Amino acid sequence: MTVTSPVARMRGAGIAAVLLIGWLVSALPVVAHSELVSSIPAAGSSVESAPGMSIVMSFSEALKMGSKADVIGPSGATVGTATIDPADDTKLTWSPAAPLRPGSYTIRWTSIATDGDVLRGTIPFTVLAQASASPSSASPAASASASISPTPSPSSAPGNATSTDAGAIVPVVAALAVIAGLAFALLRRRRPT
Repeated sequence: MTVTSPVARMRGAGIAAVLLIGWLVSALPVVAHSELVSSIPAAGSSVESAPGMSIVMSFSEALKMGSKADVIGPSGATVGTATIDPADDTKLTWSPAAPLRPGSYTIRWTSIATDGDVLRGTIPFTVLAQASASPSSASPAASASASISPTPSPSSAPGNATSTDAGAIVPVVAALAVIAGLAFALLRRRRPT
């Protein structure tokens, strides 16, 4: 029968804890998501329909093929799909061929990060009827300010972002449980009998 000293057992438990912590730290980048940072139009906003209007969604990381955003019109049908911008792989963009009709729209987006992590969400917005003003009653500056800004503005609520990859959290929880068990075992063995 082999008898190990308490010091040897503590050293072995310490090495196991260090290895476990090292594994956890190396797994942290896998938990990263390609989250929605801003959108044009912003969630809950009302915009005026205008020629040249674009849907632009900016994400925190590069997007992988398969990332997209379907634009659902007032009738419930898909009127267009935003895809990865060839000039910037952190953005989904779509420009309709004709101005959007007035009504309630929803953007249903899916982002796939380069590590395969998937997030989904929705962005509701409303398209207002284009004002039919006479040339003397509306200035060009007023109509330009009512249309969509060409620069992204942060969305106060990017949408209902949800992760479908719960598997990234399970190893972290399991590792924390193992560390707690090791700490309990070490403290229990240190007590005088």
